[in-house]
Amino acid sequence: MPYVMPPAGSIRRAAFDDADFVTKMRGQRPLPTLRGALSEAKRTFAGASRGDVGRVWSIVLEATDRVSLISVGPRGGWRREWTFGYGLAGNCTVPTDWEDGGDAGGAGCLGG
Repeated sequence: MPYVMPPAGSIRRAAFDDADFVTKMRGQRPLPTLRGALSEAKRTFAGASRGDVGRVWSIVLEATDRVSLISVGPRGGWRREWTFGYGLAGNCTVPTDWEDGGDAGGAGCLGG
């Protein structure tokens, strides 16, 4: 099953780096769990001056095997902003222009 990407130009698409996403989906870097992402966000807010960081965004692997983009607020509340799909195995075939730093355009699929 391919991963569905947020539309180009949206705040959700701007919240993560396409190349980083591809690296994580290929298994070259592990995806954090929801709990791990919440802990990392807490450390980020603790290390920043009050008001410097509005929300922390992270791509996570949930316990249900769902790959999601979440945002975490300064008081620890979180919101699922986008669901890419389910599972990690065999989902990552990348359009060639992505590896060259290009943009595949609009909402699209990463996979095949």
